[in-house]
Amino acid sequence: MHYRKDIQGLRALAVLFVFIFHLNPSWLPGGFIGVDVFFVISGFLIGGIILNKLQDNSFSFIDFYIGRIRRIVPAYYAMLICGALVGAFIMISTSDTGIIRRELMHAILFNSNHLYSKLNSYFGIQADEYIFKHAWSIAIEMKFYLLMPFLLLFIKRKYLLKFLIVITLGLLGYSIYKTHIVHQPSAYYSLLIRIPEFLIGLIAYLLLPRVGRINKNFSGLTGIIVLICCIFFIDKNTLFPGVYALLPCVATALLLISGTGVINKVISLKPFETVGAWSYSIYLWHWPIIALTRYYYDADTFNFIQVLWIISATLVCSLLSYYFIENYFRKNNFKVLTIGTLTSLVALAGCFYGLIIINETVNQIPKEYCGPSIGLKSHNTDVVETMGDPESGSPQIFLTGNSNALSLKPYLDYIGKRNHFSFTTITSNTYMPISGLNIEEVKKKYYNDYKIAKELIPATNREIKKSKIIFLVMSSWKLVPSLPQAVEKLAAGLNDGQHLVIIGTFPSLSKNPIKANRGGVKNNNIRQEYKLRYRQTPKEILQLTKKYKNVHFYDVAVSAVFKEVPFHHDTIMYYDRKHLNDFGSTVLAKDDEKRFMKFLNSIRK
Repeated sequence: MHYRKDIQGLRALAVLFVFIFHLNPSWLPGGFIGVDVFFVISGFLIGGIILNKLQDNSFSFIDFYIGRIRRIVPAYYAMLICGALVGAFIMISTSDTGIIRRELMHAILFNSNHLYSKLNSYFGIQADEYIFKHAWSIAIEMKFYLLMPFLLLFIKRKYLLKFLIVITLGLLGYSIYKTHIVHQPSAYYSLLIRIPEFLIGLIAYLLLPRVGRINKNFSGLTGIIVLICCIFFIDKNTLFPGVYALLPCVATALLLISGTGVINKVISLKPFETVGAWSYSIYLWHWPIIALTRYYYDADTFNFIQVLWIISATLVCSLLSYYFIENYFRKNNFKVLTIGTLTSLVALAGCFYGLIIINETVNQIPKEYCGPSIGLKSHNTDVVETMGDPESGSPQIFLTGNSNALSLKPYLDYIGKRNHFSFTTITSNTYMPISGLNIEEVKKKYYNDYKIAKELIPATNREIKKSKIIFLVMSSWKLVPSLPQAVEKLAAGLNDGQHLVIIGTFPSLSKNPIKANRGGVKNNNIRQEYKLRYRQTPKEILQLTKKYKNVHFYDVAVSAVFKEVPFHHDTIMYYDRKHLNDFGSTVLAKDDEKRFMKFLNSIRK
């Protein structure tokens, strides 16, 4: 296949879409479709190369796979090594570094798409801080490259187009089912669901000889208009890939088959061609730089200086990667490639086993300040944990709710041990494990949390049935509008001897104090200003206390300890913006013990 400048230009558009979206999604809401553009281009180019070689009887599996390794692996492994080492110095806890190790292991094996479809790290690193998250698309590409030669080798050329159309439509139907009907977020990372995007590129290659000059101009103009609409009107809340993925994929195919059209001449200009040549390196390096910057500064959005730093660092790393790694291994022989790959694997193994050691040496923050450590056995599992005073007899109190309930386990445990009562508990991330939540209100990014919470409902119901006092803790009532109705349903089902206590939870912070302070003890050399954000309990919930005599409201946020948060006597009380650490929860218990016991005794009479 001859070299086409317009394809490099299309690659430039794709990587710029992705880069801008990752800098700030509001600038280009649908910029993530740049990945889909890359998939279609890959299907077009690699499929075309294989077909041409098969036609010439010059195709070799070994040569093909070596070519793919030469193109992808050296710069990719270099990025993994650098990202892991920098991450080990920046991460504030070994738990966060442990997530990097897990990312690294899957990235080395080109299995990142599987990892991110399953990974649920509510505590510690958040989704936008996974430093190798972008590797999912490279994993998809490598897996498809393993399959593509066999597909093209065993299907006769005269049947190939019809076969590809049937397979594409079938897998598209599967994508629609997973995305639009069962609302499965993991579909985004699925190889089966992404295969049609490569096949659309291959179909475009097969259609290339059939397109006339007038059609090429029309298809190019249509393609670029659709792509522009996609990057502005598709966003992260769109059910994707599914049927909406057809838009950028077909638009890319139209641009590919309009090779000599007017639009293609524009994107063939030197600036587009140059950025397109760098696109793989830009894609590799931009995300770890963004993720690590976001983690270090605890930034939801980047300011001008941070954006400038990210662009500059990405450009420098990309150019070094392109000229000294990509081009070097592309021009050298198999022996150099083998030595380079084996050396990289040894270095990556060293990173994998050495990351925790590096992090523990650099960041010596005790684990109990960096995340929850008490009550984890009964969190996100159906294991019922008994806490408080073990000698107080059978527990009559049950604590449930989302992660804020987990944060309050040390609080209730401390008071229970001192006042001779015990309690059972089951908690889950984001959602309460109770019946009545409307799945249609569940946000796509929280679907896995919802699924886990739903699985815990039977165990929760058993504990509710045998408990006299049920404590409910929820951090954000607005997350699911149907939650107040679900709580009322629970209240209405209680018998006369049971009490439901809705806990008004602790306030959140404007930023992560562990990251801002870079330690468990207050650093007076760092200027730190925090704003408290008190969680609002909906009127519908408060009205339940008037409607039902056995429903009560207890607010822990009125405690005096929150006047000096996030520190208590210069020791940090929160492990992130939204959660008390074990120390903070115990400090709250010490301050609130008398008031809480007075309340508890009043409803136990």
